[in-house]
Amino acid sequence: MGRHRTPARRHAPAERHIVTPAATPVVRSAARRDLTALALVLLWALGAWESHVYGIWAALGVSAVVLSAMVLALDGRAVVGNGPHARLWPLGVGAGLVMALGTMALFGPVTTAFPALFGDVSRLYEAFGDRGSVATMVLLPVIVIGEEIVWRGAVQGALARRMRWLPAAVAGALVYALAHAPVGSPALVLACLGAGFCWSALRGLTDSLPAAIVAHLVWDFAVLVVYQLAPSA
Repeated sequence: MGRHRTPARRHAPAERHIVTPAATPVVRSAARRDLTALALVLLWALGAWESHVYGIWAALGVSAVVLSAMVLALDGRAVVGNGPHARLWPLGVGAGLVMALGTMALFGPVTTAFPALFGDVSRLYEAFGDRGSVATMVLLPVIVIGEEIVWRGAVQGALARRMRWLPAAVAGALVYALAHAPVGSPALVLACLGAGFCWSALRGLTDSLPAAIVAHLVWDFAVLVVYQLAPSA
């Protein structure tokens, strides 16, 4: 008798299951920080609008303190950066002084070309009040530090994750200026645009938030306390 061969069994190909990986913790953290940055911009603009009711010191001061506390609670030291902070503070001082001298040098030509800006700057000084008061000396550093944590920390950080330092500095300055527009001062918007770019660039190039804070403090004290560009209205 001939042998009958049993046909070999064919195994059905294993089903392939395409698994879509869930968002990693890093992706979720980046998305959360982006949403936080957007919320900060909108809330800051709301605070700027409230300056018409409560005054510029109170409105922007409360915004700076509350929003920076929120940033620190969410991100902690991540907003500070990894630069050599102790070695960079002289750079911050130098940058602030150069910015102040540049502001003083440009003020005359700019206000000659746009005379309405001179009166606007005078009204800003009037809104800020007595430059030598204890309140000014105490509140100014607090507001500057809080402002830098929000803008060059959280907002700049969100932009820097998507673009190089120069586009991030330009975009950061534009958003910074727009968020101050509700105050209703063209001079303040221009100052935020120019100074904001310098601080954002310094933050991007050094990876040091303290360097930007020092530059901001030096510039603010120079043009708000030491040498006012125009008499108060």
